Amino acid sequence: MRDYNRASNFRNRALAYDAFTTYPTLTSSNQQLPNIAITLINGTSSVRGYVDLPLDYVNIHWYLGPVGTFNSLYEELTTLQEQVDVLSFITGKPIITTETGALFSSLGGFPPPNLVRNIISFFHTILLFRYVIWKSGPFTNGDGQPIALADKNGVLNDDGIQFRDYINNYFDNV
Repeated sequence: MRDYNRASNFRNRALAYDAFTTYPTLTSSNQQLPNIAITLINGTSSVRGYVDLPLDYVNIHWYLGPVGTFNSLYEELTTLQEQVDVLSFITGKPIITTETGALFSSLGGFPPPNLVRNIISFFHTILLFRYVIWKSGPFTNGDGQPIALADKNGVLNDDGIQFRDYINNYFDNV
């Protein structure tokens, strides 16, 4: 039996915070079911196509929505883990990310302490990613941009220091 509430809850957690104008709720009267169905069919076909491709990994890009736009870091990371589990299960391949980060928003204020460290730790210890590349935004934290790890002169900020220290503490040859 279809569980529309569960599907809507996952979609709300999984999609970008500004995607709701494109994907209305499953119960709304203004939904465009054919468009949603086509998107799901295309996405499912694309993911299954990775099974036969001679790839060592499947690469995803993932961003934590701006501070103040999501319920909790735990909820966001749990949703990410669900997505990774499904991709890995369908493709039979390990998942990596060559582009990840946390988006900045002046509305939500500055990110909480240790946010970068906690995200990198999650990729490393829970998801067991072998490759994680943090996309450092422009050298100032502008709305909707990834949180920068350094200033324009290459001097690490607090987030950059967290990232560097995590790498140095867990990887000998970096």
